[in-house]
Amino acid sequence: MRRGLFGINEANKDDIQREIDAAPCYGPRVAGAIKHTIRVIHGLGKPRLFRTLMLNDFSIYLGRTTAESDCVLVRWKDSQEKRNHKWATVLFTCDTDRAIKLETIAIKILNKFEQRGCLCVGQANAGMDGRGRISRSPRSVIYMTCGKVDRTDSGKPGREIIKEVASEVSKEVSGMVTRSQLEGSLMVLKRLTERAELNWIRP
Repeated sequence: MRRGLFGINEANKDDIQREIDAAPCYGPRVAGAIKHTIRVIHGLGKPRLFRTLMLNDFSIYLGRTTAESDCVLVRWKDSQEKRNHKWATVLFTCDTDRAIKLETIAIKILNKFEQRGCLCVGQANAGMDGRGRISRSPRSVIYMTCGKVDRTDSGKPGREIIKEVASEVSKEVSGMVTRSQLEGSLMVLKRLTERAELNWIRP
């Protein structure tokens, strides 16, 4: 899956809208959305994308907003101001009620891997209280912004940690996703070479 990566200062609404329209759309398949997100994060490690940066040099932020380019750009600029993030991409689209559920799951997953020192990036969050304004539009976009942080010693999680996290999260979000679905999707974390093809979108 190819995805476009923007420099936030260079991003324009027409290009963002094309990315929104071309982004994968996920329905009830929570596991598919999680796998896709992990692959895009891994894509930051593409050698020719950032020649001097490795995955653990990045801070990432996952957010949701209305699936319209002007709303997306506003959120990217906000992340640039609050987190000093320089780059961004559109991950996928989904129904708004699905986006809220996915955000809840993402927050829990990131927290648990961070607690175990097993993030593949230097720092990650997803608006850690999950109380972002709910869009009135029936369709939402999930996006990612990123920037540089001091390199960390965090590494990819092993099979046992993935199983632990999948079990804990599935119990905490009962009914949203099963343990086996989570476990299967999170196993992608073990394979850093399994990544989306990220390419620069230039004005």
